[in-house]
Amino acid sequence: MKIYISGKITGDDNAIYKFTRAEQRLKGQYPNAVIVNPLKPYLPEVCWLDFIILDIMKLSTCTHICLLPDYSESTGAIIESLIADKLGLETVFILPN
Repeated sequence: MKIYISGKITGDDNAIYKFTRAEQRLKGQYPNAVIVNPLKPYLPEVCWLDFIILDIMKLSTCTHICLLPDYSESTGAIIESLIADKLGLETVFILPN
């Protein structure tokens, strides 16, 4: 199992914390899974188009996608969710505390 985390990054000053927290929680829920955090490594100098291309390459190696609650507020995350659907990836969610 390999899970890609998808959610709003652009315009979210809390994105690094949010994705790191999601990664930690997914590791707790799925201890044998590989978790793919698109913000690792963090590349602030990369333009949006290059970033989404890199993310799609990472996503294409996964078996699952985790859609964070704010994913629908992000063009990139919506693109990722559509690609995940076309690739047949299963969707997982972070369980509430």
